[in-house]
Amino acid sequence: MVRKVKISRITRVICTYGLLTSLSTSIPSHAMNGTLINVASEHVNSEENNTIDISTQEDNKQEDNNQENNNQDNNVPENNPDLDNPDDNNTEEVKEPIYKAVKDTIYVKKQSSVYEEPDTSSKKIGTATLYKKYTRVGIGENGYDQIEFDGGIAYIASSNVTTKKPSVPTDIVDIEDKKYDYNEMKKDLEQLNVYYPDYVTVQSIGKSSDNREIYSAVLGNPDAKKHILIQGSMHAREYINTQLLMSQLEYYLIRYENGTYNGVSYKKMFNEVAVHIIPMANPDGVTLSQYGLNGIQDKKLAMSLKGMQKSSNFARWKANAKGVDLNRNFSFGWTKKAGASKRGSMNYAGAKAESEKETKVLVKYTKSIKGLKTVLSYHSMGNIIYWNYGQTGKLMSKSKELVNLVKDITGYRLVTQSSKSIPYGGYSDYVVRELGIPAVTLETGILYAPVNHSQFDTIWKQNKTIIPAVVLQVIEDN
Repeated sequence: MVRKVKISRITRVICTYGLLTSLSTSIPSHAMNGTLINVASEHVNSEENNTIDISTQEDNKQEDNNQENNNQDNNVPENNPDLDNPDDNNTEEVKEPIYKAVKDTIYVKKQSSVYEEPDTSSKKIGTATLYKKYTRVGIGENGYDQIEFDGGIAYIASSNVTTKKPSVPTDIVDIEDKKYDYNEMKKDLEQLNVYYPDYVTVQSIGKSSDNREIYSAVLGNPDAKKHILIQGSMHAREYINTQLLMSQLEYYLIRYENGTYNGVSYKKMFNEVAVHIIPMANPDGVTLSQYGLNGIQDKKLAMSLKGMQKSSNFARWKANAKGVDLNRNFSFGWTKKAGASKRGSMNYAGAKAESEKETKVLVKYTKSIKGLKTVLSYHSMGNIIYWNYGQTGKLMSKSKELVNLVKDITGYRLVTQSSKSIPYGGYSDYVVRELGIPAVTLETGILYAPVNHSQFDTIWKQNKTIIPAVVLQVIEDN
């Protein structure tokens, strides 16, 4: 069906204006005014009173388009949250893991990785080690527990932890061994460090002339404000003192949590005062005394040692592997004139003060300990104590307090020295006179050195409580 529609003049003008607008884009600007106006006039006149046929299909199409647009408008609800946030439809809800708050001591069943987040793909921040105590603060439902680690909160697999304290052997150091040597000491230190990681810190503080490590074991809190230092076996043939110091170390580690001395717990004492133990200050010399030239690794050193004495028996050797008596090689009062004139088993002071690696290691380590209050040196033999190194004033008073305590515990005899009889270049001399720290030298055993191992039980009983007694004195001395 077709219907006739009369288009008014106004409509034709509007259409013509549209045509003119499109034409204007292709007509030069200088011809715009006249040309366009004439065209418009002619077009309007020619169309006057004319009619055109418009199909109802076109009308329907326009109506359909309008209806479609209206439908689209009507289908958009106001404030539709899904359309306002289209990404929300693609995001799954993440459930935060829940942790039950606790505070208990746990151990790991095996070495375990510790993570920044409860996920193995997150950053690994460390490793939890066997026998070490950790504080658990949260038990998770996601297979991870929260623990305190390096000053923060970290995550560890729940399956790897336990509240049961692991069993530890109590006979690591062999006190029956008649020739307790460097390799045994090293092995025992490593084991003690594994089994008691919360209470002892083992480290190498340097190397000897024959490339052996010189070890220190710190019993207690390394960050304590007060410290004491104990060293032994500076003289090679006096190695029974290494066995003594290692036995003392294990004894107090075993009893660290529950033991007491004069009513004060070891845990409290060793938290306030750290005990630094150097069980073998002269490892080359000890090895030479025990095994002869076969114990020396460096062939040049072995050859030079062979020329220092006629005998092939080095059992009574005191010096290091270069023939220098370390207890005459320290800086205070050192002189080349004192003692032996050449390298050998004993008494040679060295080419200059602190010429030896072992001496330098001990000096550096001693000076590095901030808050060092007391030093004990173990030698053999005589059951005597050296203590007077020419100190005066307050230092002398403190030295007397220390030596009287040691005398009361061990029953050893005090040796009163005059300035003329004081050995030159000794370690205790250096500690007292140059560092201003009270120090004593204990000489264990009797008759001769190496001290017969049959005396070990007696030496042990005499010195068993030296460590806690001296620690308690340092705590009480404000």
